[in-house]
Amino acid sequence: MNYFFRLVGQKMSVAAILGAGLLLGSFIIAAVISYLYSDQQRRSWRGFWRHCLPLETLRHPSARADIWFYISGRLIGLQVFSSASVAVGVGVMVNRLLQFVVHSPPASTAGSTGLLILFTLTMLLVNDFARYLSHYLEHRVPILWELHKAHHSAEAMVVFTRHRAHPIENLIAGCGEGLFGGIVYGVWLFYAYDPVEIAIFGISIYRFRDIITLDYIRHAPYKVSYGPIFSNILMSPHYHHLHHSALPEHWNKNLGFGLSCWDWLFGTLMAPKPNEDFIFGLRLTDRESEEYHTWWRLYTVPLVKISRLIKDWMTSIALGVGSDDVNAERPAAIRPVQATGPQPIAASVDVA
Repeated sequence: MNYFFRLVGQKMSVAAILGAGLLLGSFIIAAVISYLYSDQQRRSWRGFWRHCLPLETLRHPSARADIWFYISGRLIGLQVFSSASVAVGVGVMVNRLLQFVVHSPPASTAGSTGLLILFTLTMLLVNDFARYLSHYLEHRVPILWELHKAHHSAEAMVVFTRHRAHPIENLIAGCGEGLFGGIVYGVWLFYAYDPVEIAIFGISIYRFRDIITLDYIRHAPYKVSYGPIFSNILMSPHYHHLHHSALPEHWNKNLGFGLSCWDWLFGTLMAPKPNEDFIFGLRLTDRESEEYHTWWRLYTVPLVKISRLIKDWMTSIALGVGSDDVNAERPAAIRPVQATGPQPIAASVDVA
């Protein structure tokens, strides 16, 4: 019993309560503002709750699959390790390599507050760029795309769509992010003794970034943006909705996570039109997204498609011919039929 109360006490720390409050507050503010700027003519509490929890979206098979996929992931506990553990391991190796190459011992005195702030900002930027690069590769490399396709098969945007990612995709992305972060951490570890990322009122800088950029509700049905200026720096929900669009002109756009400046630098940023609706899913020319309408198929379908892809590659190599499907960014459809209509979501609003 004492262990139970100690566990509850750890979970109910001031930082945890503050973080939960900021998270809930950002959700409420986004919902209220998007509702006030929506196309609804008559305002009411019932209308507000319908706006926050649109039943037509929550009842969609894609949304139900998201919810059950999230629950199954938490019950099974498929996350083996985090990118932070990879970063620490790579950082130690890079640090020892620097000692061997430079023939000099690492720093032995603690860094100043300003140095720790610089270290934190550096790690934050590197982490976000690594996530952008990982996301870019997921859209370009056929095998990675087959894994990431499970996420893009969502035909309705709900909060749980954020967790609609295959565990193998998370594993590969975590290793990539840890590798980038570990290299930079190893260099810092050599020139600054035991650098530690600062926290804001006990809240991790990464979680604080996610709250500020509305990462937790990026897949919610609220078309919120930061205006024409700040949207070039921070990735907003409405910009990410465009990323999930099934229209070919929207493919491979807005790949950033917390920051959209990487998209601006590398030419992958696209601003949605004011109050623009999107058809979500993989393509308009088929109903491939329906293959992922159950939580179990979100686990199995990507593996089946990857096995077919490898088989096609091996056949092409054996025959000495190329394969257009292998090189395609969005592999050929299985059942070409007429596309369904757009999913209704809330009106667009700039909060800046």
